[in-house]
Amino acid sequence: MKDITKIVIKGRSGYVPMEYYFDEKITITPGYIAYESKPYPESDDIPRKWKYTSDTPEFKEQFDAIAFEIEEVLACRPEVQITDMNEAEFQITYSDKTKKKEKTLLFGDWYYDLFDDIKAMVPFTEYVPMTLITDEDFEEEE
Repeated sequence: MKDITKIVIKGRSGYVPMEYYFDEKITITPGYIAYESKPYPESDDIPRKWKYTSDTPEFKEQFDAIAFEIEEVLACRPEVQITDMNEAEFQITYSDKTKKKEKTLLFGDWYYDLFDDIKAMVPFTEYVPMTLITDEDFEEEE
């Protein structure tokens, strides 16, 4: 059985004004998580880039859990027709160097458990990537 060795999630903003447009990429392996954000040139936002490496067994266990989840989520996700949502691309690399790529219109709450596990790997000093945001990330106003 081939193992997953690398997961890349590429996201982009939905249909928004150009000053809010962005592309971002999250890369996860058993030894690191990395993030890169590229806002549209006319945006006031700045590009962001970070990488966190770890050789702890806990980090690898978290990666293994995400690798298991991503296969299940992509296998049973519904196809939706939404025109104003983020588009995401999941790229999975296996131990035999084969790759799998799937694009989807991203409805973040469908991926809640998967994204929650990935967010747990994001260093607390960094912003959570917009692609991973779900309804739970917003506090309700009273």
